[in-house]
Amino acid sequence: MRFLKLLVVMLPCVFLQASFFELMTIAGVRPDALLSVVVFNALVESPRYAIFTGFLSGFLLDLYDPQHLGLNALGYAVVAWLLGYARGSVYREQFLMTALLVGLGGILMELARSLFLIWGDANAIGLRLLRYGLPSALYSGVLSLLLFVLLNRFIGEKAKR
Repeated sequence: MRFLKLLVVMLPCVFLQASFFELMTIAGVRPDALLSVVVFNALVESPRYAIFTGFLSGFLLDLYDPQHLGLNALGYAVVAWLLGYARGSVYREQFLMTALLVGLGGILMELARSLFLIWGDANAIGLRLLRYGLPSALYSGVLSLLLFVLLNRFIGEKAKR
């Protein structure tokens, strides 16, 4: 049942990320709603389950842009793995802290993309992080405040058990 609920949330986020959020681009930067779902899941579920859902989320997003198939899947899985082990020290009701974790996840995602796409040029990687990583992390963190409230109500009963 929890996987079905996650899919009900994940699939619209994949669609929004691949289509509608193109319209919400500000100076070449767009929010990452799917990252909010992955971080929320990493804080609520076991690390293994979070890694699986992070990989699945990224793979579904990669299907929209198969030129770099697997890049988002790997990035979301790594973010879920890293943040999945932080779940013991972070309470998901602390929305500001979870928004900061989404921002950190956004920076990690952009770092993974940069390392893959611009291998070997440290200056270009640093500039890409400053140009896209930090603004995208901030944009996604702000968006995640709204999404966490919705996710907490829809998927959140696992943590109450």
